[in-house]
Amino acid sequence: MPTHNTLPAVTNNASIPCVPRRSTPSIGVSRRCVRPASNAERRRLERQVQQGNYVVPARGMFAPSQEWEQATKADQVRCIIRTLADDHPSWVFCLFSAALAYGLDAGCGDIVPVHVCVKRNGRSKGSTLVQRHTIQCASPTVVDGVMLTPAAQTVADCLCQLPFPQALALADSALRVLGLAREELYAQLGDAGDGLEGQIARWAVVWADARAANADESAARAAMIEEGFMLPELRCFIDDPFMEEGGIWVTFAWRLADEVVMAAQLEEDDLDARAKAPNAGAAQEGQHVDPPHVERVTSRRLRLLRLTPQDVADRSRFVQMLQLLGVPRGASRHPVRYPVCAMP
Repeated sequence: MPTHNTLPAVTNNASIPCVPRRSTPSIGVSRRCVRPASNAERRRLERQVQQGNYVVPARGMFAPSQEWEQATKADQVRCIIRTLADDHPSWVFCLFSAALAYGLDAGCGDIVPVHVCVKRNGRSKGSTLVQRHTIQCASPTVVDGVMLTPAAQTVADCLCQLPFPQALALADSALRVLGLAREELYAQLGDAGDGLEGQIARWAVVWADARAANADESAARAAMIEEGFMLPELRCFIDDPFMEEGGIWVTFAWRLADEVVMAAQLEEDDLDARAKAPNAGAAQEGQHVDPPHVERVTSRRLRLLRLTPQDVADRSRFVQMLQLLGVPRGASRHPVRYPVCAMP
């Protein structure tokens, strides 16, 4: 039985090369919000807000409305963080604000408050814009002129506050974007305790995989883990001379003993567009949803399932689609019910 500082054995195949993060250029939001230097400039910007040319992202901050509306929530939060860092260069940002500044899949709820750490006995009273946390940070990391808690500490602090699917997405991106090692993250969780939050955080690190290209793929794997499905190989090219391009790239692949290959392609839709509309991932009430179906492709007994992020967001539908594909299913490995130390 592993200790809390020893990473349990996992089934990830390290011989398969990692897929680099899909590079998406930042929408052209200004790197910093406008802070009026005088009352006259403030009144001018307020008139621009009334005319619809500017918006007020937070108290005392202004941004061009078109750029702001086109930006993802992550970019919007980064813009506010940079603005606050200019005003308060001694601040050290932490938790989800720091994770977003590192470029991780930390998720975005409300744009504010942003998270700042304070020393023990320091000022802890927050506001609608800034939430302060008593977090020790001896050696901050500077990224783009902003002081952040160190990367491994940031990830560990966030993991202890997230449900398993979001925690897995964050852990995956920490490996993929920052090149952190699972062993380092697992050791960082040594003080997380044996409660539910600590167990979920350790589970996310144990199952983290740098080959997951985005949060949707992480969410799909989290559902497979929680529902007890056989875990797939990630980002595979299945060669087949009968196919026009000599084979097919798939997001997930399961190879069975009888040489049947089951695969799933997860559509990479406009993640940035969905980030602007947090509820866009789920089907709207009354919206038509096509029934699940499996394609049989070529003579290699390949069964192919095409998935959308909306399918993954709907847990019951996603389970139904995996069952239709024929993915083997065993006992649930839900982290809430099975502590990480019980894993094989």
